[in-house]
Amino acid sequence: MSATTIDHESNRYGTVTHDGIAVELREDAVLTGRLLNDALRADGYAEWAARGTTTDGRDARVCWLHVDDGETLPEDYDWSDVDRVEIG
Repeated sequence: MSATTIDHESNRYGTVTHDGIAVELREDAVLTGRLLNDALRADGYAEWAARGTTTDGRDARVCWLHVDDGETLPEDYDWSDVDRVEIG
């Protein structure tokens, strides 16, 4: 299981640390519109992402998968459950 922490002290969007990689977010997470595989789509998942910068200055994107049940508001999602961090 991946370890993730979120710190909102550094800026408005927060800093996400996932698997030892700290990313200072520069924007709110938005739906990516990426076409997910059949199993994830069947379970109702949608991908969200936000851009940021790592502590050593590299561009990064933090990605989350959340079940879109049509009732849960984005502020109620578990944003500590990061799917992955993409560097570059």
